[in-house]
Amino acid sequence: MLCRYEFQLSAVCPVDQSADHYAVTVSTSHEIRVEKLLAFALTFRLVAATQEVITEQFAAAFPGATVSTVGYHSGVRTTVCAGQSSE
Repeated sequence: MLCRYEFQLSAVCPVDQSADHYAVTVSTSHEIRVEKLLAFALTFRLVAATQEVITEQFAAAFPGATVSTVGYHSGVRTTVCAGQSSE
């Protein structure tokens, strides 16, 4: 079974304190409750954190999942992957 969850996440850029928005994809071989994903995403809403840290923390919070985030920083598209099959 393959489960893929896609949603948006907002955080604060630790460099200039601007709003950062990411497209998040969580892939796993087991069910994850959407409410748990969204609740965890909200923990970053007012937090200054890099995309790399956010992605790693998501992967750690949902063992067995692969997490990817896509965002734009200064006009550059950045993709970060963490978790089971990305390492």
